[in-house]
Amino acid sequence: AYLQCRWDEWARCADEQSCVTAGECNDWWAEGGACVVPRQADEYGWAKDCWQMGYEWAGGAWCVVTRTKSMCTKSRYPGSKWVRRAETQAECDAHGMVCRDPYEDWDIRGGMNSDKDKCENKCGLIHSKATTFRSGKWTPSSHRPLHWVERNVSKINTWEEQSASPQRFGAFVYNGVAAVVAEALESQLLCKLDSLTGWVPVFAGLCGEEGGGIAPG
Repeated sequence: AYLQCRWDEWARCADEQSCVTAGECNDWWAEGGACVVPRQADEYGWAKDCWQMGYEWAGGAWCVVTRTKSMCTKSRYPGSKWVRRAETQAECDAHGMVCRDPYEDWDIRGGMNSDKDKCENKCGLIHSKATTFRSGKWTPSSHRPLHWVERNVSKINTWEEQSASPQRFGAFVYNGVAAVVAEALESQLLCKLDSLTGWVPVFAGLCGEEGGGIAPG
């Protein structure tokens, strides 16, 4: 990728004039150059989406038709122009004006460079710049007094004779829970074995004495 110049929000400026002059235009879609055409208005005055025109969206006011400068001709794309990212406020303002909704930048009416009087006569619409330039703000330095504090050493650990051991307390709790669970499991096992204990003498009597055979019948 090509290296690009970026506006640093926290950069230091030599003087107030250079700070205010520096800034950034929100024409990010023109990075590296782009051939753009204004969005067309439909029969109701709404701006068509770029995909309806078969182009790439570009910041709400334009559609990118190609990024190859040699192909950006008015004979190929009527109303097109080749633009690059603005570096000054004048270049940013030169992108033109739009008629739009005051709270929704993408809601553009009547295409690019629409008539100001016709725009403002419509209810709720404003005539504004298609792109905005964010300039630097000069902030004077401020004095912060320093205080001298002597370093000292203080005790923060304390020794307690009756302190509890986390390990022993944990073992006490776990052993108590284990005993309760063991009693519950013991009751369950005895209930399951109870149905078999009554048959043990019967089986012993059938088998006879140890080593003896079973009587016929």
